[in-house]
Amino acid sequence: MESHFNWLIKTFWVGVIGTIIGIILLFVVIGYLVLLAVTIWVIYRVIRGWLALSENKPVIADI
Repeated sequence: MESHFNWLIKTFWVGVIGTIIGIILLFVVIGYLVLLAVTIWVIYRVIRGWLALSENKPVIADI
């Protein structure tokens, strides 16, 4: 379970930082792409963590 908590914490903080950067960059228009990339990345991490949890396997970090 420890790997899942670490996975979740990393996903949260990188998602928050990416979102803040994306919001700041909205003024330069590239922020939309950054926000889209962060959203896709967070969805991927949630699904991958959920699948590993359902199989009772640890999550292997790949940031």
